[in-house]
Amino acid sequence: MNERHTVHIVGGNSRCRAEQAHLIYSLGLHSEIYANVAELMERPPQSGIVLAYDDPEGESAAFVLKTLSDEGYWIPVIATSQEPRPTHVVEAIKAGVLDYMKLPLRGERVTQAISRT
Repeated sequence: MNERHTVHIVGGNSRCRAEQAHLIYSLGLHSEIYANVAELMERPPQSGIVLAYDDPEGESAAFVLKTLSDEGYWIPVIATSQEPRPTHVVEAIKAGVLDYMKLPLRGERVTQAISRT
């Protein structure tokens, strides 16, 4: 990865977002953190990749992707979850997310996903 990417981390609790940001930093990447989709859309990303917490009780990764695309932002989205369920993974992939990762994230898996963008 010669190019420096920005990883936009959306949703989940503050500890989860902080852990992801720490990992992203350790990979030599820059991260921006957003509590939810509304905060993300206050200053929509122009580039990079989005790590969206897939919350079945709240905002799903598919919802993040749809919100971005409805506003004309074509940014790759990766869904994340503490406990991925097959139906949620399938739903997210069908909606167009790039990948689905179990939390806590592993550096090599994040690096692989970013290299595909």
